Amino acid sequence: YAHPVVTCTLQDYVTLVNPGVSQLCVRGDGRLLASAGWDHRVRVFGWKKLRPLAVLQYHTDMVLSVAFSDHQEPRQRLLAAGSKDQRVSLWSIYNQNADTC
Repeated sequence: YAHPVVTCTLQDYVTLVNPGVSQLCVRGDGRLLASAGWDHRVRVFGWKKLRPLAVLQYHTDMVLSVAFSDHQEPRQRLLAAGSKDQRVSLWSIYNQNADTC
């Protein structure tokens, strides 16, 4: 069975000054991107321009995963992060504006 060749084109990028990203997640509405970092931090970017919006500091070890909730009510949507420090953090990320967190 021959697999079709897929051509991908780089659309944009963000250069990070801190080493290592464990996971990336785009929020369901396509407005935010979250990254789980080896530097114990979660970073939130505006998806449209990949502009940094927030650096969330709580964990004491590498952040391994991030996920957005898809609650119907925007004010109740959360960002969850799991870390090697054996903790899960929940962040309120309600925003009326696409460029704020």
